[in-house]
Amino acid sequence: MKKTTDKRKKKYLYFILFLFVIPYLSRGQNTIQGTVVTDSLTQVENVNIIIKDIKNGSILKFTNTNNEGFFKIEANLPYKKYIIRLSALGYKTTETEFEISSSITDFKKIVLEKNIFELKEVVLEAKKKAIIVKGDTTAYNINYFTNGTEDNLKDLLNNLPGISVNENGKIVVDGKEINELLIDGENLYNKQHQFATKNLSSKAVKSIETYKNYTSFDKLKTSEQSGQTALNVLIKDEYKNNFKGTIQADYDFVNRYKINSTLYHFSKKNKFSLIQNSNNLGENSIDFKDYFSLIDNENENNNKSSNVVFSTLDDVPNFLKIGENVLKTNNNFSTISNVYSPSKKTKISFYSIVNFSDIKEKIISNQSYINSGIEFKENININEKNTFNIFNLKSVFKPNKNTIFKLTNSLLIDNINNIETIENFSQGISANINQNNVSKKNIFQNNFNFSKKINKNFLTASVFFDFTELNFKNNIDSNQPFLNLNFPNSFIFEQFYKKINKKTGYDVDYSFDIKRVNIKLKTAFYTNLFYFNNQSNSHIDYKNFYKTKNNNHINQINLNYDFSKKINFNLTLNHNLTNQKVNDLEKYENTFFGYNAALKYSFKPNTFLQISKSLTNNLSDPENLIENYFVKNYRSIFQNSNLKPNSIFPSNKLNLTFFKFNQKTNSVLILNINHIYTNETVGYNYINNSNFNISQYKIIPKEELTTVMLFIEEKLKNKPFNLSINIDYNNTKKAFFINNTLSNFESNYISSTFNLKSTFKKSPIHFNLGYNYAINLFNNNNTKTKLTTFQPYLSINGLLFKNLNWKIHSIHSTFKTDNSNRAILNISPTLRYSKSDFWEFYVSGNNIINLKSTEIISNNSDVGYNMQTITATLAGYINVGIKYNF
Repeated sequence: MKKTTDKRKKKYLYFILFLFVIPYLSRGQNTIQGTVVTDSLTQVENVNIIIKDIKNGSILKFTNTNNEGFFKIEANLPYKKYIIRLSALGYKTTETEFEISSSITDFKKIVLEKNIFELKEVVLEAKKKAIIVKGDTTAYNINYFTNGTEDNLKDLLNNLPGISVNENGKIVVDGKEINELLIDGENLYNKQHQFATKNLSSKAVKSIETYKNYTSFDKLKTSEQSGQTALNVLIKDEYKNNFKGTIQADYDFVNRYKINSTLYHFSKKNKFSLIQNSNNLGENSIDFKDYFSLIDNENENNNKSSNVVFSTLDDVPNFLKIGENVLKTNNNFSTISNVYSPSKKTKISFYSIVNFSDIKEKIISNQSYINSGIEFKENININEKNTFNIFNLKSVFKPNKNTIFKLTNSLLIDNINNIETIENFSQGISANINQNNVSKKNIFQNNFNFSKKINKNFLTASVFFDFTELNFKNNIDSNQPFLNLNFPNSFIFEQFYKKINKKTGYDVDYSFDIKRVNIKLKTAFYTNLFYFNNQSNSHIDYKNFYKTKNNNHINQINLNYDFSKKINFNLTLNHNLTNQKVNDLEKYENTFFGYNAALKYSFKPNTFLQISKSLTNNLSDPENLIENYFVKNYRSIFQNSNLKPNSIFPSNKLNLTFFKFNQKTNSVLILNINHIYTNETVGYNYINNSNFNISQYKIIPKEELTTVMLFIEEKLKNKPFNLSINIDYNNTKKAFFINNTLSNFESNYISSTFNLKSTFKKSPIHFNLGYNYAINLFNNNNTKTKLTTFQPYLSINGLLFKNLNWKIHSIHSTFKTDNSNRAILNISPTLRYSKSDFWEFYVSGNNIINLKSTEIISNNSDVGYNMQTITATLAGYINVGIKYNF
């Protein structure tokens, strides 16, 4: 019995020992290792590696990667499942479940994704966290910067450090115009920022955020930084999910008026805006730059990057170019914007502008032509009516984060009716000329784009169709002969012409990474059909027919290489092949190469120096190739001299850019230097006579342009002031011919602006003062002229009571030429009373010292001639107004 009992005790003992030993038998000596890399296979050092228990999350082992991204853990862990956690500053933290089943667990390569949004918050203002920078996002606590005098978004943004709204209503962040303006995350107003800055109430704004390296919904995120800047206006909750807006009207009880209304509805899925404005105050809702951006219409067509440039010489409506320099004006404008997101995958946006304008101009000009002894004086009265409409519809479908389908359609209508009455005094002869130009332009653009991320590579393909038609008619009559024409009966000239341009093609991009090099390949093809036909019923010998068909093949490669975290090199090489057929007879072929090389050194994340060199090639504009005379106006005839369809004009550009932004002080320093030069380009041979001028398109030997821009903005240390300084210098050198004799033209433009703005939180008075100074120096074949402009200004505003605020803007403008000068003092006050959140009453004045029409003087010297003009400008006014907010 005793032996049996001892055996049983030994069995229990062995069993207990077995229970304790089994875990250690299964544990064994094991190793966990691997290499951590980025998505471009760059090794990442100093990554935190943690091994965690899968059940309770307790940390079992940890280490860091070495300078080659390698890590190794001697684990001695049981064979079962665990969690490995990887984290590093600037990268997304990842956790992955894995199992230890052998002595070595080798992860080989683990990819960490960059995540700039995980950077620690940097508070730039101690009080109430006025500015918070988190990665590429900067958030502004607007309550810290408002003082109670703000009326609209423009007033609000101008109070924020590093942000301003320029004279055209465009938003500038850190010295650079932003790429996109977002209203609660949606681009509602395209590139026309002024629709929001002038019409969106400051009371509706909750906060402001700016995003660097922004990527919009209709584009795929790549491994490269986008370089795009966006500003997002976040709307208060009480202004969402119902219709809000304003109705405003003011009048001076004589003949000056403005009627403005806004209506908007912001919800999660739909953003809607309607803006209407009618006035005769000289206020335009769009400007010259807007006109070209709307015609351009965000097209992603190949011809933008093909390095083949077809310039256009079409005139734009006068009301976009002259501002308040008119005798009278009436403008009626409306725009509708809508962005609808029925789901997270789909977005549909509609954008329209309808504008009707009627302007009257009065101009006195003195013109002299170089080396000809020809001078004349003119009194000109102009009446122009314009209808400008654009309709844009864009649909985006994004089934997943790696695929995008986009369809864009746009229609633009631009009709101009221009009537000029001219008194011309030349060589002792007085001539009365009446000139009527009627222009009708229609542009239709269609673009379908497909983008796809394939693994880590990107494919983008688009097909497009553009159609432009211009019909032009001009009638000229005079009491004296003009243009040296043969008039059998009366002095009348009539001309009609039609111009058609059709462009169809495709564009394909494919980009991928090989280690630290990003490679983008591009191939594209487009066909451009140009048709021009003009004739004259009064003079049958004045007619032209020109038709050309261009087939363009483009191949391009772009290499972007990071030598290190601080040094980047970018190189683009392109090959262009064009085949042209003129009037269905002559054939031409061109082959040329272009490039762009840029080297960038980043001293800090927001400080860099970049130098670049590029070569582009320009072809002759088909409109410059017409063979016979084409009448532009009662004095000007154009024709081709020696341009050919296959004439190529290489253009070289050198650029140096230095950028520095200090986040703590919100100071900005930008230096930009450009030098563009060509050895051959398109110019003119001028043949001047007493009653007509012939401008012949001709190859000229050189043209140079040098520009220098220095911009400084800084918030003064421990002082409630913002200081900004801007200096610009432009030098232009051109060759030209007068009666086939080579001549030279040079202009120098120097300007400087200085601005000091108060940033008081609480003060009865806030101010903004500075000056604008500019001097234009012209050397026209050794004939020198100049124009100097000096404009000191002061703007002050403040609160009298809680609901009563005032503003006074004053500017003193002095214009000086070689033999005359003009000075205008413009004082524009505003007094605004808010009875409640709904009603506002105001008195608004503009240029109140000059309540009658005034004049300005300018020197418009250009190649081959000098011209001094005296132009009538709008009179000042004092309007009484009322505004209702709902």
